[in-house]
Amino acid sequence: SALWAGPLCTRLLARLGAEVVKVENRHRPDGLRRDPTGFYDVLNTGKQLLELDLPRDIGRLRELALESDVVVESSRPRALRHLGLLAEDVVAQGTSWVSITARGRDSDAIGFGDDVAACAGLTVRDGPDLLPMGDALAYPLTAVAAAVAAVAAVAAVAPRLVDVSMLQVAQGVVAGEPTAHQVEHRAGRWWVETDHGRYPVRSPGEIG
Repeated sequence: SALWAGPLCTRLLARLGAEVVKVENRHRPDGLRRDPTGFYDVLNTGKQLLELDLPRDIGRLRELALESDVVVESSRPRALRHLGLLAEDVVAQGTSWVSITARGRDSDAIGFGDDVAACAGLTVRDGPDLLPMGDALAYPLTAVAAAVAAVAAVAAVAPRLVDVSMLQVAQGVVAGEPTAHQVEHRAGRWWVETDHGRYPVRSPGEIG
């Protein structure tokens, strides 16, 4: 996986104790590497990094998938299918697979955090304009949903193929009732208080 949703999902899994191997295609490295803020490092700290020459190294990628408890990927289904790696075959041989897509595995649509969130209704009105509720909000929401799905897949009796649609995740947030909370800024940082407790909002630089 690349960019935000998949890498954040696997970062959360790493924080839970998983051994995570991030695979990048030498010819198409993660686009977030070009981000000057260091966000790539924030999302990928604590992972092993493996660079493959695809499609030449597709056999090694298949071996790695079969050696794993779960695969997390965020490419369009036809992309890996074109290389000769089918999620269904990997699952049939015993490895669970979490597939992060824009609109589901049956769709070949491309989606990004902002446009998917807007399509789901995660917007606020500012006069005649609609503004996004946060920056690319569908990405982190999907990352959390995918991490939960990955943990459940590893714990399941039989391997499974899980389709995590960013659009469906974002729509589920819109349809659900938000937890009652208060937000305040105190002593130079933001805090969120709910019935379950009071929590600081950490900046990306504090997530280690």
